[in-house]
Amino acid sequence: METILRILFSFITPIYAHTDIQLFDSSPVLIQWQAYGEDYEYMVKVYDDSSQELVLYSDWIDENSFEVELNDEALYLWELYIKEKEKNCSDEHQCLNIESGYFYLSIDQQTESIVEEITKEDANISGNTEKAEEKKEQSEKSVLGITEKSSSNKESDVITEVIENIENEDLKENFCIYKYNMNKKQFILENCDIDIPQVLSSTYQKYGDEYIVKSNGEYIDSITVKIDTVSCKNFDILDTTTWFKCNEVFIRSDEYTDVKLSYQIYFLDSKIIPPSNYLFGDNNFEIYAVTNTLPTNLLAKGYFSLNPNSKWLDQEMSIKLATEFKEIESSTNGIYSFPFNKIVYVNQWHGCTDYQCPHKGIDFAAVREYIYASDNGIVVAKGYDTYSGECNSGGNYVLVKYDSGHYMSYMHLEKDYVSTGQKVKKGDLIALSGNSGSCNCQPLGYHLHFELREERSQSTHIDPVPFINIDWNLVKTNKSNIYPKRLSGDNPHPNF
Repeated sequence: METILRILFSFITPIYAHTDIQLFDSSPVLIQWQAYGEDYEYMVKVYDDSSQELVLYSDWIDENSFEVELNDEALYLWELYIKEKEKNCSDEHQCLNIESGYFYLSIDQQTESIVEEITKEDANISGNTEKAEEKKEQSEKSVLGITEKSSSNKESDVITEVIENIENEDLKENFCIYKYNMNKKQFILENCDIDIPQVLSSTYQKYGDEYIVKSNGEYIDSITVKIDTVSCKNFDILDTTTWFKCNEVFIRSDEYTDVKLSYQIYFLDSKIIPPSNYLFGDNNFEIYAVTNTLPTNLLAKGYFSLNPNSKWLDQEMSIKLATEFKEIESSTNGIYSFPFNKIVYVNQWHGCTDYQCPHKGIDFAAVREYIYASDNGIVVAKGYDTYSGECNSGGNYVLVKYDSGHYMSYMHLEKDYVSTGQKVKKGDLIALSGNSGSCNCQPLGYHLHFELREERSQSTHIDPVPFINIDWNLVKTNKSNIYPKRLSGDNPHPNF
């Protein structure tokens, strides 16, 4: 009975995956976790995330911390196991993995490039990679920063290339060369020469106590991949080279052109900061975020995939991009704050648009985004809009009269957090954007219909743009390259 209970317990006990992402620039790294009681002891395992190779592990220890000494720059996965003291791991007694996370160690070094090839079956470094100069000794201890665990659904060998601290160089060719061993079913990276992404500009502007940051740049979006297929020579008692290792025989060479190379770009400080908005073209990018601190660099994560020999080849790379953020001054003098705490793009502007004339407000492309009061005022109405009938409804709405005398209406809400007659202060949370209401009995999709009125009546609507204290050059028309009609109306920048 005890065995059955322990097996059941192992299935229902959740693994706590940490979700913060942080970078550390020195070793050792201190892994810490909550103590689970005096009757338990712990073991920590650390893996190289690229190869899934076990780098080190601890003995069973009583302390709720473990110091990790590492020398290589990489993304590492750590797992925490727990068991009762004086018990062994067996079918009768489960040793449970109860916590996991990631940390990224970035050690200062002087190098032009580091290229690591790692396969699932063989973690030996091979190929024509340039070796880095010796890293500076690090004596300062870092405390662990961790991220949520991620996994791949492809049952394949994953070869990961990590490129750090690369100087910007103009490379004439963009290619990668691999060797594929048919017997081992294994790809080995022989050489890779790819232009790194170029940052064209990085800017920021102050928005209260936060920074609105923006970066744009360009990158190579396709490469050539060459794969040389080899096989191990058959065992021959008279040929000693076939006795104990693979004596490779060349089979054929295949070249794949225009292999799609994709990137994800992040802001980088002491941790990785995902962009809140982004635009990616075929070979260019533009990213935005609202942050509490000013980033220092960018991080580019590139990847491409091939399926030669009915076996997936997945190549990843991480590149730290140096950039300098320059301050720009806001050109607005609006009296109201932006209704969101982040940059949100626009689906339809106020005014006479190609879809509706007049369109009485601004439709923000907001999917379950929190909405905040733009000034001090009072909630004068809330409920479900039925003014034009059930099939043409603004859905859940809130109407606020601000101290300036203007009214603001927020429609198609999922929920609100205020009551009629309640006074609100600038920055108070008032609602969550949603998909309530309809047009011709059809849902309109998630968005916020935002109106500014001179009086309570909807007929007194005015263009909100001049009254909102935001640089509207940051608030672009959402997917205007696909839906150019969205550029119409009182768009402050008609071309984007």
